[in-house]
Amino acid sequence: MKIQTISYQKVFPLGKFVNERIGLEATVSEREDVNEAYLELKKIVEETHQRLNPTLEGEYALSEANSIEKDLEKMRIESTVSEILNCQTIEELEGFKLMAKSHPAFEQAFTQRREQLTA
Repeated sequence: MKIQTISYQKVFPLGKFVNERIGLEATVSEREDVNEAYLELKKIVEETHQRLNPTLEGEYALSEANSIEKDLEKMRIESTVSEILNCQTIEELEGFKLMAKSHPAFEQAFTQRREQLTA
């Protein structure tokens, strides 16, 4: 297969429901490596976005990091609640007694499971 033209585009979020699409197309000569040319297009697109939106990148990165942290925290809470609800004995459940006081979801799960196990 002979590849003559390549393109790269990326959608960058600028805010809630606002995006910017930057794309480039290039003709690749027979002597050029297609993968290297593609990576070069990607680099140019990224640099162009940063140049056009110099202050946005830091804000977006911060908001992205906060979003990831929130997702991780949610997963941690869900995992702990699941562990509490899967306890098979009162003794096993008692191991979560102190932790249950540290978060309302833990406390609710602890109380619910204790009631189930003592019923």
